[in-house]
Amino acid sequence: MTGLLEVAGTVVTILVAGLLLSLLVAPLDSLTWWAGWVRERPDAPAAPAAPAAPAAGPGGPAAPASGGPFVVLLSGVGTMGRQIDAWEQRLTDRLAAGMRGPAGGGVMVTGLFLFSASAQPLAERRRTGAFWSRLGRMREESPGRLSLLADQFINWRNLTQVLVSMDSCYGPIYDAGGARSLYAALLNHGYAPGGGAPVVLIGYSGGAQVCLGAATYLKPALRAPLTVISLGGAVGSDRGLEAVDRMVHIYGSDDLEQKLPAVLLPSRWPLARRSHWNRALADGRLRCVVLPGMAHTGPGGYLDPDRAGPDRRSFLEVTATEMLEVIRSSAAARPAASGRRPPAPSGAR
Repeated sequence: MTGLLEVAGTVVTILVAGLLLSLLVAPLDSLTWWAGWVRERPDAPAAPAAPAAPAAGPGGPAAPASGGPFVVLLSGVGTMGRQIDAWEQRLTDRLAAGMRGPAGGGVMVTGLFLFSASAQPLAERRRTGAFWSRLGRMREESPGRLSLLADQFINWRNLTQVLVSMDSCYGPIYDAGGARSLYAALLNHGYAPGGGAPVVLIGYSGGAQVCLGAATYLKPALRAPLTVISLGGAVGSDRGLEAVDRMVHIYGSDDLEQKLPAVLLPSRWPLARRSHWNRALADGRLRCVVLPGMAHTGPGGYLDPDRAGPDRRSFLEVTATEMLEVIRSSAAARPAASGRRPPAPSGAR
């Protein structure tokens, strides 16, 4: 019995040490990009997901909609690259369909991996790509416990990058990289900077913090209304709240994950009245919407097409409807177009 306890203690110690080490080295991803040691791939476009407006041609960007917003969806921390899962695909399909109308629709943009300042998917990395590819196969093909272990490893890696974005020291570097990638993706899908077309960034889980962090640099480059929708977002009191025109934080009453920042970050506490979060709440730029009975992910989560609420609408339908209300209201906010083309987010490099 004593031997088993010693082995268990050793395993726990190694795991804790590994988690702490991964937190310490997490900023290196952003710092290597900042130093120019990571080759960026501006030629790798983000794939559109069922655009609400017709495409410009095979392989080309989606044509800009007539007065419609550009909507970007960032996946949660479980992603490894540019592909979105079936749950998120259902959501994008509903949003794209809901934006269609007699006057035209918006443009849906997906397929971005922004849990890295360089936007380089894990499996495409020169030194560690084989490791992440193997881990991804384990998650998809291995039996229960191994699949769960691989999934949690991937989640933890991406979560450490969310924490980097929240950090006041390294966060601006990380966020500059995210803004550059978002800006490039919008241009690739036909966005005209300075034209006033609204942009809506949807961040699921940790993707919400990435959206909010990037907003600081993205908003001046767009010179257009910018809205952030947080879906169960793990978000801090980010300075991006000062840049966005508004943010809508949608969360489920049974979502424990999104509650953690509100508990662990003093800047999210009601007592911190001068924090970015509480100032945005006070002046109405930040609005919170509670979805009864919904959890963070999986069955019973925001994107569950089978679980229904008291009104018999599926959780997926309720979530999509809330988002479409925000998207449609943002489409009405179009300032006068500017003839001067604003600079792209430089990332200060």
